[in-house]
Formats: sequence, C-alpha cells, structure tokens
Amino acid sequence: MSNRVIVMDIGAYSSKVGFAGEDTPSLEFFTRVGKPKYQDLDKKFMKLDQEIYVGDEIQSVGLYKIFRPVQNGKIVDWDYFKKIIDYSFYNLRVDPTLVNVLFSIQPLFPTEDLKRLFRLFLEEIQCRAFYPLLDTTLVLYSGGFQTGLVVELGESSTRIVPMYNGFQLNHAVEVLEIGGSVLTKYMGEVVEDTTGFSPDSSIRREIMRALKEKACFVSLDYKEDLRRSEQYKKEYYLPDGSTISLSKERFVVPELIFSPKSSYEFSPLHIAILDVIERCDVDLRPELLNKIFLSGGSSMFPNLKSRLYQELELELARREKENQFVKIIAPRERTNSVWIGGSILALLPEFSERWITRASYFRNGIPKHLL
Repeated sequence: MSNRVIVMDIGAYSSKVGFAGEDTPSLEFFTRVGKPKYQDLDKKFMKLDQEIYVGDEIQSVGLYKIFRPVQNGKIVDWDYFKKIIDYSFYNLRVDPTLVNVLFSIQPLFPTEDLKRLFRLFLEEIQCRAFYPLLDTTLVLYSGGFQTGLVVELGESSTRIVPMYNGFQLNHAVEVLEIGGSVLTKYMGEVVEDTTGFSPDSSIRREIMRALKEKACFVSLDYKEDLRRSEQYKKEYYLPDGSTISLSKERFVVPELIFSPKSSYEFSPLHIAILDVIERCDVDLRPELLNKIFLSGGSSMFPNLKSRLYQELELELARREKENQFVKIIAPRERTNSVWIGGSILALLPEFSERWITRASYFRNGIPKHLL
C-alpha cells in the first residue's frame, strides 16, 4: 500500500503521533481534555471561548477541570478519547479518510474495546485502513529485536512483558501498580513532610510532577546517600518566584521503585522482573535476561539502569544463579520507543499485507487472530 501511514501512541500521560518513516513524532502532547472551571468569567478576558480544550490547548491546569480518557492502558471515556484523536488529525493537517493508522495498544487490552477501536477508526472516522499492535512489540522493533523482556515504566503502572518472536507470553505478564502518577503523589507526600509545601491544588500537584522530573535521581547506595544527603541539597524556583530546597527528597522518591513502602502493595522492580522470567520456558530465560528493554517516561530517572542492573545481580546471587548474564537496553529516546517501533514497522514490505482496510472490515469483520 502506498497510502500515508499515521502512527499513534496514545498513553495515559502523553501522546505521540506522526508519520511512519520519520525519526520522531510530529506531535507530542498531554493526553488530557479540559473544561473551563469558571464559565461565568469574562470569556474574552480569559480567552476561554471553547467548551472543550485538548492537549496543549490547556495552558494552565488551574483554569480547567481535567479529564484523562486513558488510564491503566484502557480507554475510560470514549467521547473524550475521540477528542484526542480528532485533535491529532487536525494538528497533523491530514484528511483521516486518506490515511492508514497504526495504533499501539497495551497487553491484555479488552476485546470489546478493541472492537470499538475498529468501529471508531473504520466506521466513524473512515480511515483507509487500521491496525492495532502491542506497544511491547513496537518497543522491541525500535531496537531491531522480536524477542526480549519489555519493562515499561508508564504513567499509570509498570508492565513487565516477555516477548518471543513478536508474541507476548500472556501467562507471565506482570503489572505493578507503580508509575509516574504514584511517584508524583509520593513526591507530594515526602515534600510536604519535609518542607511543609502541600500539594493541595491541581497547580501544586503539577509542580510536584515537574520537580520529580527535574530533581529526582535513583540512588546507587541508598543508606550512604541518606547519611550524606546534605551534599545533594539544591534550590528550585517555583512559578510564583519563591524557592524550595530539596536534598534527600531527590532520591527518596524513586527509591519506591526498588523498596516499596508498606502502604504500597507491589513488588520491587528487580524481584518482579526475575519472577516474570522464571515463569517462562527454561530455555528462553537466558535470552530474556540478556535483552531487558526499558521504556516509558518513569524509566528516565538518572542511574535507574545502573541500579536495576545492580539489584538484579544481587537477587540472582540470592537465588544462587550468579552465572546468568544480565543486559539492560535503555535507549536515550526510550520515551518514544513505542512510536519509533511503529514508524519502522509500518513501512516494512512484509507488513503491507496486514492492514485491515475499510473494504475488508465491512466484508469480513475483524480477523479472529486480533481478538
């Protein structure tokens, strides 16, 4: 097919959308829809002349009631999700009826939701062709592999997915209830406890998110860093011009990934990774351990790759499996790995026969192997 292809990675926190064959997505925006809170204010003065705002149209979260149509890998509000899709096509300046769409979905995506995606893109929007593909498959393709262990630290959760020849091993998949949103919440708790700065509004919660992304790093020796935490002290400017001083908070927050507090019910990341691998065929385990792919925004903390390697080696020793070889792959552009994989895969000659065109959809329905 010579049709132009749009690759869509619509995540819980952010979305990446663009044309297959390009190196980077044309659009990157927050996956959110907003309704102005103060409808009775002078709309001209506030410049709030719409009922609904999408993505980067939302300039200050404090002025809007925010809705996030994608959560935990599922579409929770289809009307607002449609707004996200319309926003994408509009800002790409393309006629959706003239393009194919490759759409990333998460493992264990509900069958009924998948059917609804086909209806949305092929019946309502009337794209020329559509194909949903696992985001974990696309992560591997971005690195040129089809087998490996994908560890995706996303906004809503962390997913550990073993893949073999492009197929996910469903029986071994594990989802941890820790992601960017949990870490942002924990950042607020820690900062309030140590500084008194309370994240008691949507604006302040966004400040916590920004501080988490700018200030935090993973400790390589947690006890030692606690002892000398003053050396990590830095001042950060807040939007109102004031400053906040952070020291141990900078590494205490991401430590949650490796040492969950009792109030958080999930396994340490390194333990969960080895548990997933041990649920796979014994002959496949060495290859999975040798091809651990990190992806997702919460994988971007400095030192996370090194700390994960360190913890995996220690845990293997505890399990008396010291002779195993660990390799962690963490590309610099890993926040875009899903989209990049789609950009590569969509234009491969062997992929051209996989598209579900509108004609074949109305004639034959959705192929059973996709459901």
